[in-house]
Amino acid sequence: MGKMKKKLSKDEKKTLRLLVEEFFEKDQTELSTKFSADPEYARHIWEHLDRALFKDGIWLDEIDAAEKNQIRYPSLVLEYHAILKPIWEQFKAGLFDFKHSVMPARQFVSGHAEKDLQLPPEAMEFKDLLNEGSILSAEQFYEIKTTVSFDPGHVTFYKRSINVLHNFIDLLDGIDISHFSHCDHCGRCIFIIRTGKRYCPGCADKRYQRDKWESDPEAMRAKERARYRKRKG
Repeated sequence: MGKMKKKLSKDEKKTLRLLVEEFFEKDQTELSTKFSADPEYARHIWEHLDRALFKDGIWLDEIDAAEKNQIRYPSLVLEYHAILKPIWEQFKAGLFDFKHSVMPARQFVSGHAEKDLQLPPEAMEFKDLLNEGSILSAEQFYEIKTTVSFDPGHVTFYKRSINVLHNFIDLLDGIDISHFSHCDHCGRCIFIIRTGKRYCPGCADKRYQRDKWESDPEAMRAKERARYRKRKG
């Protein structure tokens, strides 16, 4: 079932990087704290969401156009975060299962013939897969589900949530999975635009500081003492 790989523009890559690292990979508390400190940042996030997920439809059909200048962007971003975060977690779980389990198993099976197989200890988990090459070569599927409410006694699918799900799927459909990796410091998902990227925003400096503390704790303690004395004046 071959699908065409999506070719991303520079702006699309930037938007996906921001949404992955600064929206999908944050929780509600982190976003709320950030918005409290910088209310304009919520509008910044919303502009990327709007461009990526709502370009073909109305995102607030219950609000009159004249009221749009009074939109509370922090609340709006948090509302869609609550809708999209569970879907993102399902997508991410499937993505990294495929990258870290299915792909290595396929590579291992394709590179070894059972008759002359000498399994190293670290590859024992793949032993039973050697007779399942045809299964491994089949396309692997993962389910992404939406939610339905049965309160207060009848079935309710929220149209806005379903539209967002469809647009979310369109946003990610066809993207090369090599763009997705994990931050080497905090382990969260990152979206790779440039070769060699290893960290999400802020984590490169944290990792540097951690490595310095591990390699030369005395020098780092001396720097902290000097910084403290300077602050005290």
